[in-house]
Amino acid sequence: MKEIFNIYGLKRSGNHAIINWLSGQFEFEFYNNIIPIAPILKGEKKIPDIIHFNNWIETQNLTSFKKKSIKNKTCYVVSLEDHFLEIKPFIYDPDSIVKNILILRTPENLFASRIRKASKVNNPAYPLVFNNNMQRAIDLWLQYVKEFFNETNFLVNKVCILFDEWYINKAYREETSQKLGITFDDINYSRISTLGGGSSFNNISNNNFNLLNRSKLLNKYELNLLQEVMKINEINEYRNKIYSTFNIS
Repeated sequence: MKEIFNIYGLKRSGNHAIINWLSGQFEFEFYNNIIPIAPILKGEKKIPDIIHFNNWIETQNLTSFKKKSIKNKTCYVVSLEDHFLEIKPFIYDPDSIVKNILILRTPENLFASRIRKASKVNNPAYPLVFNNNMQRAIDLWLQYVKEFFNETNFLVNKVCILFDEWYINKAYREETSQKLGITFDDINYSRISTLGGGSSFNNISNNNFNLLNRSKLLNKYELNLLQEVMKINEINEYRNKIYSTFNIS
């Protein structure tokens, strides 16, 4: 029997920090960013057709992704970055246990991190101007936050994680483990992954203290772009809903 965890998260949402945290609690084979979005945004590739998970797994080169400590070969973690929730890449065996994890980050921290990343890399997923790709990222975040609050139901058997709360609240992390049906262990909580390029602010001193206040670390141009994003009424409405739900001051 296979147990498969599909992780949906926008880039810079803390996906890899959470995946590393999970790896301290159970053993799995990890497949990172299985449908890279950059070639799709460039028009070089299309989103692949749905495929049976068993057929797909046989084509994968494990040497790039496989954890050194893996013993249990029946548990898999698969991440999809920057994809709309309608994207369902696999068909599964009837006896497979499939769980979906949705990772959300507050918009000001998410977009601050993405904008800073845009200053360092040439990737259409990280625009440094307000263009169609920025609008796509905004639409993605809005879809994710609506799914987070169960206003939509694209994902079945889902567990939603607010990264900002996960980061500061041990009880929330323990509750998340319980929802996922795994034994809680915080041993890997402080481990920062280098997958995905690590933090956008790795060279900033006191990085961890600034993790939940990324806008303070932007330059003037980056801050102006962030403010343009944050002027969108719907983003602010859901930001306020997040802050109210989690008592964020």
